[in-house]
Amino acid sequence: MLLVGIILIILGIIIFIASFLIPEMMSNHEADIKVSQEDVEKAVSNEMKNMKGKIEGTVNEAVEYAMEKTERSLSKLSNEKIMAVNEYSDTVLKEINKSHEEVMFLYDMLNSKQANLQNTAMEIERRAKEAEETAKSAKETVEVVEETLSSVKEEAIKNSIEAETKGFLVGIGEPIEDSEKERVLEQQIMEISADVEEETIETMEENGEDLENRNYNDTILKLHQEGKSQLQIAKELGLGIGEVKLVINLFEGVGG
Repeated sequence: MLLVGIILIILGIIIFIASFLIPEMMSNHEADIKVSQEDVEKAVSNEMKNMKGKIEGTVNEAVEYAMEKTERSLSKLSNEKIMAVNEYSDTVLKEINKSHEEVMFLYDMLNSKQANLQNTAMEIERRAKEAEETAKSAKETVEVVEETLSSVKEEAIKNSIEAETKGFLVGIGEPIEDSEKERVLEQQIMEISADVEEETIETMEENGEDLENRNYNDTILKLHQEGKSQLQIAKELGLGIGEVKLVINLFEGVGG
């Protein structure tokens, strides 16, 4: 549309100039009615050249203006796009930083959990060693109790025999009947066994063993007498097999 408008303007200018030139030439050369066509063409040609230069200048100016306007538009558009890209890049960087912070938080939390698990594992290992030492101590205590009971029985029998022999040798008083001697001996053994049992329980409590479950002792012994295994008794009463074994061995040692 711009080019068509320029061409129409040029044609209008040419016609306008020709309308002035032709009458002027005819007035100056009234004598010569026969104006040569060549002179007209030359005049028109000269004017065309002048107009061509003006038109070219106008066109160049219009083109330059259009180019400048286009450049300004492109520059503005480029600036807007650059600003949009910068804003988008800032948003992306913020999201990346946020994700990085979240990852670092999770990493720190995992490290903390790992440290807690390691501490828990060490605590479990420590308690397992303590339990093993406690069980070992309890086993040693049972052995000591058994040895003590055996020594007590031997000592009681020895004392009874010595007393009986002394009674017969001295000849003072009536000899104690067999049933009475057995009753006295049994009473002594029971008293000594009770003292040893109480001492053993106190020792086991000091080693961390919970003996508040002594209420289970009669039940354990009853089930054991019924022929049930230690594992079955432990499952039925919800106790540890070591505790069941300890109770059975302890009371069998006292009764044996």
